[in-house]
Amino acid sequence: MLAGRDRKKFQLTVRSKGTHTPDEIKNLLKEKVNLIEIKVGIQSLKPLRDGQVIIEVGSKKEMKLLEEGFRENCGEELQINIQNLRNPKLVILNIPSEITMENIKEILTQQNAEIDIKEGCFEPKFS
Repeated sequence: MLAGRDRKKFQLTVRSKGTHTPDEIKNLLKEKVNLIEIKVGIQSLKPLRDGQVIIEVGSKKEMKLLEEGFRENCGEELQINIQNLRNPKLVILNIPSEITMENIKEILTQQNAEIDIKEGCFEPKFS
């Protein structure tokens, strides 16, 4: 099975508006933002080569809370960007002619029961 791929990553990138290094950005975030007060747990904090810092949290709610906390406390010194989740597209070839646009969703979910596809998880565009 695909271990680790089913977990979504909710990430923020933090960039300095001035000339702060990634280590200075990390220290500034630790000093000014009280994570216990806003009830957010950070899963990882990684510096990048271009001077940015990537912060990964567990959920979309935590990401919003963290963004609000940063904007209130560090908004004049740091620029915060939310990373959007990808919506991948998949092309399936050689579909039999008896499968129509009306029944393709239920056929795909029945044939791939081990993946546990939820309702509204995908949308067929054309056949």
